[in-house]
Amino acid sequence: MNLPARYKSFHFVGIGGAGMSVLAETLLSRGMRVTGSDRHGSPSLEKLRAAGAEIFLNHAAENLGEADLLVYSAAVAADNPEVREAQSRGIPSIKRAVLLGELTRGKRTLAVAGTHGKTTTTLMMAEIYRKAGRRFLALAGGILQDGAVEPPDADAPTVIVEADEYDRSFLQLHPSTVLLNNIDSDHLEYFGSLEHLHDAFFAFLERLPFYEVVYINRDDMGAESMARRTGRRSIGFSTRSETDYQATAIELLPQGTRFTLLGKGRRLGEIQLGLPGMHNVSNALGAAAVALEEGVAFDAVAAGLIGFSGVQRRFDFLGEKRGVHFYDDYAHHPTEVAAVLQAARQLEPKRVIAVFQPHLYSRTQALALEFAAVLEACDIALVSSVYASRETYREGVDGHLIADALKARGRVAEFPGDLEACAAVLAKHVREGDLVLFMGAGDIGEFAREWVAKWA
Repeated sequence: MNLPARYKSFHFVGIGGAGMSVLAETLLSRGMRVTGSDRHGSPSLEKLRAAGAEIFLNHAAENLGEADLLVYSAAVAADNPEVREAQSRGIPSIKRAVLLGELTRGKRTLAVAGTHGKTTTTLMMAEIYRKAGRRFLALAGGILQDGAVEPPDADAPTVIVEADEYDRSFLQLHPSTVLLNNIDSDHLEYFGSLEHLHDAFFAFLERLPFYEVVYINRDDMGAESMARRTGRRSIGFSTRSETDYQATAIELLPQGTRFTLLGKGRRLGEIQLGLPGMHNVSNALGAAAVALEEGVAFDAVAAGLIGFSGVQRRFDFLGEKRGVHFYDDYAHHPTEVAAVLQAARQLEPKRVIAVFQPHLYSRTQALALEFAAVLEACDIALVSSVYASRETYREGVDGHLIADALKARGRVAEFPGDLEACAAVLAKHVREGDLVLFMGAGDIGEFAREWVAKWA
């Protein structure tokens, strides 16, 4: 980083989040002093403590101590006591995205963008680079399923970074090249319209040096149209059509996927993934295309992808009891829900039961019919109350909008209320041979783990 030498002590508000903790760990590896606060304990916090960070399990003004700089995420409210204390004492406060951008300055930065699949694709690329023996720093908003994360190499010449569009965070990055997975109608409560979302992606791609390339998922209309709008040199990847990098002979197996990778019309070899779903084939294809163009050998690409364990809260297997298999996923947009249900069907259960927690009142109100359309793919859908996150209650908006739309389509759906109520109804429905899928970006993941552990 190019920060002045006086910045030696950093305080993180919400330090336990995956995107925040990796930045804190990177600073610790550089010998900086790091403190941070969060509301709940987690393995990430314990790891940071072990690395030398001072952690507070509350938000209070006194936590700030003698920090030179406060770092906060977009989810932190303006009236947070630590943020207010920093303002009153004249301590500079920056968003996580600003610090992330500083870590990419002057590096070969491989940025993964798109409304879906960013975390998985970023960590796939990191695993490929690890197998190739390359030096790199991975900065992602998620954690590998097996928890196998090496200490960050802050001095590495290459940064592999997840480029988040929310709050226009990615405009703080200094990308050397961009992988664009997709552009879908998400975060419209922030952007206001799909047009403004597209404008933000255009502004991000304009940050690329003129001589660099953007990698485009040719299967996605949003990404394809953005490539045409920028007029930049692009390299395409696809699971359906002939382009620079293509997945052919795709096999959807019960416990993963297999495909043949073609590069510039030439057969490069076979790729095996331990993850189900066509969306993961696309993620792997994009990661492979970038790595190969960056000079990584195919053998390292194949080894990295076959060894990729997945990302936590991305189709997590929670266990099997009485012949029922339980999974958890972060899916909170219709496109993501559809992809996860397709992956669930790939496992060939007798029935799929979905417990879905809508995330944000604005998203639920705008996309209720789209959620209902994709949830038709399950046999039974239990829709909970909305997880409000940063929003306030909206009269008449709740999970019943989705459940009612599903019932109007002739599907079995219920709106029991909160997660406890959903779990009580679930216990009456579930039977041997079922696959139960908990989905949502709120607190449903933690709830699901606790409920499955107690269910008998």
